[in-house]
Amino acid sequence: MRPRTSYPASGSVSRTNRELFEILARRGWLAPALGAKLRDMAGFRNVLVHGYTDVDPRIVREVAQHRLGDLLAFVAEIRARLR
Repeated sequence: MRPRTSYPASGSVSRTNRELFEILARRGWLAPALGAKLRDMAGFRNVLVHGYTDVDPRIVREVAQHRLGDLLAFVAEIRARLR
């Protein structure tokens, strides 16, 4: 069973990576739009890793070429919050 990530100060518990991004956005750690993008990326990751459906290589290429900036924005927002 996957361990839960608990955030006692917020009373929120994440059971999945998707939920984690929702919690971070709700608690003000991420902009809501970025939280939604990262939540979707977590879902895409699950499709790739667990093979829930056939993967279209064109979509993988599109994400790799044009969506990596979302990950950099995530790092920047978390770093700014930690300062």
